[in-house]
Amino acid sequence: MFKKNLIFAVLAAVLMVSSCMAPKNIAYFQNRLVDQPEQIDKHGGIVIQPKDMLSIVVSSKNPELVVMFNLPVVSYQAGSEIVSSGYQKLIGYVVDNEGYIDFPVLGPLKVAGFTRWELSELIKKRLLENGLLTDAVVTVEFMNFKVSVIGEVNSPGTYTVEGDKVTILQAISLARDLTIFGQRENVSVIRERNGERTIYEVNLC
Repeated sequence: MFKKNLIFAVLAAVLMVSSCMAPKNIAYFQNRLVDQPEQIDKHGGIVIQPKDMLSIVVSSKNPELVVMFNLPVVSYQAGSEIVSSGYQKLIGYVVDNEGYIDFPVLGPLKVAGFTRWELSELIKKRLLENGLLTDAVVTVEFMNFKVSVIGEVNSPGTYTVEGDKVTILQAISLARDLTIFGQRENVSVIRERNGERTIYEVNLC
């Protein structure tokens, strides 16, 4: 998975050994199967949950008709009020504890439990049913999909992920790989979902 506001951490334990490590402790995918396809799970998309932050943009052939449905993009300057110069920030919708957002004109929308594609279709359907827009294009993105990588990696930290999928290898790559002391046989993935925390152990060798 990988959930945006959930913590996805790679914990690489420190090996108290000299810098001359055995290659078998460093090489990835030692038991890999070459030219033998492996079945992988289809990624159905991240499900929206309370506390998620969403960017929802409505487009149409007539730009004037969609102004009322889109939140403004504001500009900020460090240490001051909102100004016309500085850096721009897209305002997003924060899903409340009940799973709702307050969408312009349409009012409260229950969004928890939907993927971003399903929410896009829901908003288009509601706009059409209410006679507001007949050619709406709705784009939904997560604004707080992040992955935290800590431990024996070269650049530990929290990274923003585009899209709605990240693999363990992509997360480690963002942190510029494990150091020579990273224990590749014992990498932990921590996921928090639906009020539960689960820890998985992965052997990258």
